[in-house]
Amino acid sequence: MAGDRVGPRHRRAGGRLRPIGEPRSARDREYLGHWLAQGYAIVASDYAGLGTPGLMSYLNSVSTAHNVVDSVVAAHGDRSLPLAKKWAIVGQSQGGAAAVNSARHATAFSAGSGLDYRGVVSTGTPFRIEEIVKKAGPSMKLPGGLSSAATAYTAYIVAAFREAEPQLDVNSVLTPAGKAAAAKAEVQCYAQLSESLTGADPSGFFSRDLSTLPGSGAALDEYMGTPTTGYDRPVFLGVGLKDKDVPVQSSIALAAALRKGGATVELHQYPDADHSGAVLESMKDSTPFLARVFAR
Repeated sequence: MAGDRVGPRHRRAGGRLRPIGEPRSARDREYLGHWLAQGYAIVASDYAGLGTPGLMSYLNSVSTAHNVVDSVVAAHGDRSLPLAKKWAIVGQSQGGAAAVNSARHATAFSAGSGLDYRGVVSTGTPFRIEEIVKKAGPSMKLPGGLSSAATAYTAYIVAAFREAEPQLDVNSVLTPAGKAAAAKAEVQCYAQLSESLTGADPSGFFSRDLSTLPGSGAALDEYMGTPTTGYDRPVFLGVGLKDKDVPVQSSIALAAALRKGGATVELHQYPDADHSGAVLESMKDSTPFLARVFAR
């Protein structure tokens, strides 16, 4: 299961890393409890950089796919656990992006393990965010209707992308405010980062357009791009139409692109749900969806 926790789960203190643990939210307890009550086992993956050397590779398509699939393979390696060979992927928000990307690679990345991948459930799924990032610069405008959360997300993307592509010298297009925001994103979890960036505007992070860095567009496509072909199992997408964290059209566009690419897709829209609310709202539809794909 790909979660939606954003940011490293450690802070640097006195030259050392000290762990930070946060309890599950009421939403997550209800959601995860629901799947457990249905008889599913839950394998919750962390991503490279969360408690390991280096930074979290935020929204890195292939990296997160490996992390999710590897966690399931590892769980099945424990012979004391009575786990079935059939498995599915569930994710929300950042975890929704990880879930869809993992779905694209699940069969290939688990080859030889004896596992039988069946399908994916994703809610609040970001898609083609790299197209927004390509336009980053002093005059950038984020999609209308988004909350201030987009500022923190921008900082996470900048921090992760500049580490992943050091040859681009992302720092050369950042203002002192942008460098400071990226530095905070390297060590702060989402709630803390959002608070520390209160009042900041992502356009103020840049001294010139990111596109002025040669090769940045292709690098962003490779880093963040979600494949739209090659899906061999059904895809469930849920979106709250009051979502102010991820553009609503993002999930809708993803559904259209996947269908065009030959995937079997269910798109469920929830008029009264926001970004978080879509998680629980979707259970009425995702529960029978998973039951069907496991029965095939």
